[in-house]
Formats: sequence, structure tokens, C-alpha cells
Amino acid sequence: MIKMDRESDGKKTLKSGFYHMIANIISMFVSLITLSLLSNMMSTSDMGISTSFITFQTVISYICLLAIYTSINRVLLEKNIDFNEYFSTITIFSIISVVVCYIIYLFFQDYVYNILEFDINIMTFLFLTILFENIFLYIYTKWNFYNNYIKCFIYNIITSPLSQIFSIVLVLVMNNKYWGRIVGLKFLPVIIGFILMFYILYKGKFKFNPKYLKYALVLSIPIVSHLIAQVILSNSDLLMIKGMIGASEAGIYSVAYTIGNVLFTTIMCVLKPWSPWVYRRIENDEIDAVYNNSKFIVLANFVLAVGLITIAPEMIRIFLNKSYLESMYLIPPICLGMFFQGIYILFYDVEYYYKKNKNIALYSILTAIINIILNYIFIKLYGYIAAAYTTFVSYLILSVMHYIGMRKIDKRKIINIKSILFYSILLIGLSFINLFYIESILIRYILFVLVIISILIIEKKQLISLLKLLGLNKLKIKVVK
Repeated sequence: MIKMDRESDGKKTLKSGFYHMIANIISMFVSLITLSLLSNMMSTSDMGISTSFITFQTVISYICLLAIYTSINRVLLEKNIDFNEYFSTITIFSIISVVVCYIIYLFFQDYVYNILEFDINIMTFLFLTILFENIFLYIYTKWNFYNNYIKCFIYNIITSPLSQIFSIVLVLVMNNKYWGRIVGLKFLPVIIGFILMFYILYKGKFKFNPKYLKYALVLSIPIVSHLIAQVILSNSDLLMIKGMIGASEAGIYSVAYTIGNVLFTTIMCVLKPWSPWVYRRIENDEIDAVYNNSKFIVLANFVLAVGLITIAPEMIRIFLNKSYLESMYLIPPICLGMFFQGIYILFYDVEYYYKKNKNIALYSILTAIINIILNYIFIKLYGYIAAAYTTFVSYLILSVMHYIGMRKIDKRKIINIKSILFYSILLIGLSFINLFYIESILIRYILFVLVIISILIIEKKQLISLLKLLGLNKLKIKVVK
């Protein structure tokens, strides 16, 4: 591992978070436009096939490659590993695994077609995307670890906005619309992944080290069940609403969840550079830096959540059909769930550093089971709106589990718990106040402004120190006294 100067590393990490945020804003803007265009260019059936392809590809990727990319951040902390040889090893493993999985598929292709209606052409392309997108992801994870934010920015632009635009072009020119959507989204990452495959193998001299593979799989295999449990946790609400209530209510819920997911996507943009930074600080026994700066992560999470809860009713009224108006009542509890998704990752990072991946998997599996049980009970009693609250409660439980797990591993003050408790309680209170005054734009926006002013006053010293770290104090920005 290359040891990084703490101050320099902090500045680069902040810049990386900023560039990730900009890429995310561009991606969301382009996605909204393309989604609007595609809804008029593609049938609901074609849209369904392309969406199912992406979901199915994600799950199969976890199983086929055993989520080996999740080992990279931890491996890069090691001092006695030849990283070029390590990347060559996991790339060769990925090629072999995809080939083996594809051969297995060929024996069961009729069965797969009967269930998913994916023919051999779609499935062949699916396995190619699994291989080359993951190879691209390996290099991106390395860039992210070392705060190569310009390269990470290019990766994010290629994998989202450029691919979205390319998919529009292919949908226009191709007769088979869902093929245009799928190929358009995946073509650029696949081509770049294909080129990077040869680059990785050349740099690693085509070496395959069984010891490196074993170490990587010991780290990644427990995470597979964690990732699949997260997919279940994210999708069980919608499936259960559709099965227990109806497709119309499921549609309303999906719209609210999509809006709420904007919050989680933005939070993850901040956390992508944060997590490797945490690993480096713990490795260098600099946990005071993690403790002090974790407050900024919680604060950013809080402000984003309050902001989305405040403006969501107007977004729904302006941009959506009247039949979706009811979804505005789901936004506050869904945003609470997204907020606690961001919180549990703070604890998760510490557990991951200490290689407690089995615990991480266990907590996710238990939470997915709890969520399904709560959905079954409360959707029956209170209707589909209850699913938003059960999701919030499930992620709150998951956060508590990870906190307890972190404390068992390391009893030092690594994460600022007081800030988490303060802003969690405040957000819960504000969420219910927003629900109560959901028809009053004036009250909701005045409340939001008061909250922001209060934060500027309460956190003045911490915000000034953050500006100094970024070098923005030279701009003589006035802070509320």
C-alpha cells in the first residue's frame, strides 16, 4: 500500500466526493430526460424486458463472479501483495468463471427462457456484460481508492449519461427497441472493459496466483449473500404490494421509491471516496480524523434528506400524472429509510476493514427477513403505505445491528454517534411535521430555511474547518454568526 499524507489525502478525498457528486447530478439530469423520451418511444413490454435484464444481470454477476470486486479496497491496504499480479489473478478468475457459468446456462437455456423469456442472444450478451463491466469496475475501484477523481469522473460519465444517450440513438434506429436500450446502456462499458482486460493481463504478466485468489474470495464470498439480501430488501416491498394489493398501488409505490432513491444515490456518491479514506485512516491509526469527519457525512446525509422531503410534493405535482399524487405521502418514510442506509454504511466500513464480512452478510439476511415479515403483517393491516414505514424500520434495525457489530470489534470512538442520534431524531421529527403540513408549501419551506440557518449556527466551527481544509476560506465566505 502507498502511504498517503493525511492532509493531502483529506483534500483529495473531498475533491473526489465533489467530482462524484457532479457526475451524479449530470447522470440524474440525463436519466430524467431519457426516461421521458423512452416512455414515448418504447412499449411497456420492451421497457420491462430491458429493466429485467439489468436486474437479472446484477444478481447473476454477484453469483457468477462471487462479488470479487468487493475484496479490492481491503487488498489495496496490504503491504506484501503485488497488485498487478493480484488484478491479473482476479481477471483470469473472472474470465474462467463467466465461461463456466455460460456453459451451465447452455444446459438450462430452455428452462431460463420459459421463466424469463430471455433467448440465447440476450443471455450471451448478458454474460459478456458481466465479464467486461466488472473488469472496468476493478480498475475504477482502484482509481477510487487512490483518489484519481478525474478518472473516476470519466468512468461515471461513460457508465451513465453517455450510455443513456447512446441507448436513445439505438432505440431510434433499431427495430427491436429493447435490444437498442440494452445494447446502448452496456456497449461503452463493455468495449472499455474489453480493452482494460488486456491492459490488466499485460501489467500482471498474465500471472495467476492461487494464494491471491484464495485471499480475495475469503473476503468476497460472505459479501455475496449481503448483496443479494440488499436486492431482496430493495425489491420485496414492490413485489409484495403487487401480490397483496394490486399493480396500481405497486406503480404508485415504485414512483415514490424512485424519487427516494435519488437521495440514496447521492449519498453513495459521497460515500464512494469516503470508505477507502476510512480504511487508510484506520490502517494508519488515525481514527480521530474519522470521528471528526464522520459528522460531515451525517450532516450531508441529513441536509439532502430534509431537502428532498421538502421539495418532493412539488416535484410530484408538477412532473407526474394526478394518479400518482398519493405517492407524496410515501416520500418522508422512504427518505428516512434511505437516510439510515447511509448511516449503516458508516459502521459497515469499520467491520469491513476488520474483515468481519460474515457478520455483514448475517445482518443483511436478518434484515431482509424482518422486512418481509413486517411487510406481510402491516400491508395487510394498513395497506401499501405501510411498506414505506416497514422499510424505514428495517434500515433502522440494520443500522443498530451494524453499530453493535462495530462496537464488538473496536470499542474506540471511531464514528460520531452523538451526531447520528441528534440528526436522526431531528429528521424523524421533521419528516412527520412535513407529512402533517404536506399541503402547505409556505410552512414546509420556512421550516427548511430555519433548519439550514440553525445548522449554520450550530455547526459554524466545524464548517469553517471544512472550508479551510478545502482552501475555500481564502474566498472570505461569510458564515452566519
